[in-house]
Amino acid sequence: FLEKYPNSPLAPQGAQRLREVQEVLATGNFNIAQFYYIREVYRAAGARLIELTNRYPLFSQADTANWMLGQIYEKTEHNDIAARYYSRIVKDYPLSPLVGDAKGKLTKFGVPVPPPDPTAVARMQAEQATSNRPGFVRRSMGIIKTRPDVSAASHTGAPTMTPAGESG
Repeated sequence: FLEKYPNSPLAPQGAQRLREVQEVLATGNFNIAQFYYIREVYRAAGARLIELTNRYPLFSQADTANWMLGQIYEKTEHNDIAARYYSRIVKDYPLSPLVGDAKGKLTKFGVPVPPPDPTAVARMQAEQATSNRPGFVRRSMGIIKTRPDVSAASHTGAPTMTPAGESG
């Protein structure tokens, strides 16, 4: 629909709903990956995190997922691959609280620190400006709701339009 009718008055709502659905899907994968990561089953965690970071770049915790991937590869002594994920944090998530640590890791590995992507900076600034994270009362009322919390879903950027079975 979004590709066929980009000028439709419903296109922005459709794109937002798609970003929300992708946030829910990514959160499920992230939670499973985190389960494996904590238990140091790095192969299982890494597989889910790689899929998640490639498929859902607008995921609210994509910077953390990239950090976890960097940690996995660093712990398994693949610093060259770990540096790719740390570089991704610096370049694609420049306002993340993990940027300083990622730059430190890159410096430690002797890898040049990439400049932040201006598009990513603009996207993250717009995201911070439209942030509507739930407050205490709203979180408390969330217990009663039967649908997933999508308050952390991105409000800017183009959602992934390629189905999961197809390579993009």
